[in-house]
Order: sequence, then C-alpha cells, then structure tokens
Amino acid sequence: MITKTTHKLFASVDFDEEESYLNSMSEKGWHFIANGGLKQKFTYDKDIRYIYRLDYNRNVEDPSRYKSIFEEQGWEHVISTVSDWHYFRKPYDETLDEAEYAIYSDSTSKQEIYSRLQRWFKLLGAFFAFMLLSNIIHLSNHPDLSNVGYTLCYALCTSALAMTYIRMRKKLAGVKTKGRLRTGSLLCLVVICAVIGLFGQFFDLTIGEKPSSEQSYLKSDTTYIKPDEADYTTTFEILDSDQYDFTLDADSEVLLSVSITNEDGNEVFYQKGDQLKVDDVHLSLDEGVYNLHIHYAEEGLTEACKVHFAIKSH
Repeated sequence: MITKTTHKLFASVDFDEEESYLNSMSEKGWHFIANGGLKQKFTYDKDIRYIYRLDYNRNVEDPSRYKSIFEEQGWEHVISTVSDWHYFRKPYDETLDEAEYAIYSDSTSKQEIYSRLQRWFKLLGAFFAFMLLSNIIHLSNHPDLSNVGYTLCYALCTSALAMTYIRMRKKLAGVKTKGRLRTGSLLCLVVICAVIGLFGQFFDLTIGEKPSSEQSYLKSDTTYIKPDEADYTTTFEILDSDQYDFTLDADSEVLLSVSITNEDGNEVFYQKGDQLKVDDVHLSLDEGVYNLHIHYAEEGLTEACKVHFAIKSH
C-alpha cells in the first residue's frame, strides 16, 4: 500500500475548505484515511475517486445508528475525531449532479453546524476578553514588562477570535469571505498566544515565585519591649531598589512611634500612636542599609509590649 502524509491546518469554521482539499487530493488518486493534529494520511489508488463530506455532531448517542443513516445514503464512514467531526466519503460519479453529494437535506442543517460552532467561539471569546480585562486592571496596579506581554497575548487572542467569529457570521449569511489570513491561521495565532499567556502567568504564579512565603520577607521579627527599655532598633539591608511592604502590629499601653531611616538619617516612614497597627504600607526603598526604630513617646509602660513587624517584597 502506497501512503502519503500532508500537513494542513483547517479551522472548524473552514470545514468546507477541508472538504475541497480532500476532494482535490482524491481526484489525483490520493484518498484520505486518517488525520492527527496538523497532518492528513492518504493511500494511493488511481482507479477510484471519492467525494468527501464532513459532519459536526457532538450528540451521537448511538454511533452505529448514526453511521448507518449515512450508509443508507451510500456514504462510507472514514473516521471520527475527538473534536466530534465525522468524515464520510462516496465514490464519485460524473453523471450525478453536485447536489447529490450533499449530506444536508437543506441549508438549515449546514447553518446548524455553524450555530454550534458559534456557541463555542462565544464562550472562548468571553473567557479571553475576561482575561484581557483582568490583565489590564492588574497592569494598572503592577506595571512591569511581563504583565505587558500577557496583556498583549490576550488582546491578540480576543482579536483573532473576534475576526474568526465575523468570518463565521459571513459564511452563515452566504457572504464570500475575503482577506489574506485564513481562519486556520487566526486560530493558530489564538493557540500560540493563549499558551504563552497562560503558561507565562502559571510560571509567575508557581515556578517564578519563591517556594515559601517566608523567603519573600527581608526582615520579620516578633519582640517584646520591656518597661525599662524606651527604644528598640534593628537594621535591614535592601539589595535591589524596588517597592516593599511594611507591616507592624504593636499593642501598647502608652504612645509609641515607629520610624524607618536610611543610611543618611533621612526618614522614609513615620507613624505614632497606641494600639499601633500598620497594614502593608508601600515603601519605595533604594539599595542600602535601613534602621527600624521604635520609641516610647511617653512614660507609664507597666508590662512588656509585644511588637511584630515585617518588611517584604511588594
């Protein structure tokens, strides 16, 4: 048996183009028998010619009955794919009219295929539009290069799906589509961008982050300040100029102040009060050594004061 493999990409919406391709190959003696991904497998027999037709049906409860309906009309079942496309063929007879090779009783049946596909494209479009909006919001709060890349990927996905949906609407209306980009190319772009976007964010959320939340803390400590101690000072070092979060929780009987100063003695943070609580204050810190200083602003402390603080990457 002589076999041949070709590599062609056909989108679901362009199933009529795939039919034309298979028919043209059969006219040359190459008859389609299997596919997988982007490849099609053919066998060679110059003594016969087939007409191929595709049917999209996700609700085949009885495969035997489904195939027998086509067999009664002279169609031979070739393959069915995991994406619910079913391939049929019938020997070509030049005396028959083209309408004799239609597997649809009327145009309404063909429109039903497009309607089913449209529902899936709407769901995909809604998903990528949501991801695009989420990334735009995230980008406004965290402007960095990786977020820009993900946002562009989702924008391309949404645009390509929208263009494909428009092509499908035109086919439903019987309008001949034009343009240099075929639907298959657009959907290939969707897949590539989606993989980049989703994998990139997964990489950031899992591999890209440190395995333990403690590792993101530059300085974290819980200390008790005794009544006879008016001050507490500790240091920490910033290796990269960036945004950092400062958290502090102190339950004190008396007024106390908290300050962070750089090597030049300049204050980058200051707050005063009792029952002092600081929740993730954003600090823009340059590279260098900093002092964290806690000072009791008044006397009267009768028992040790528990103070917990943390400085971590933003």
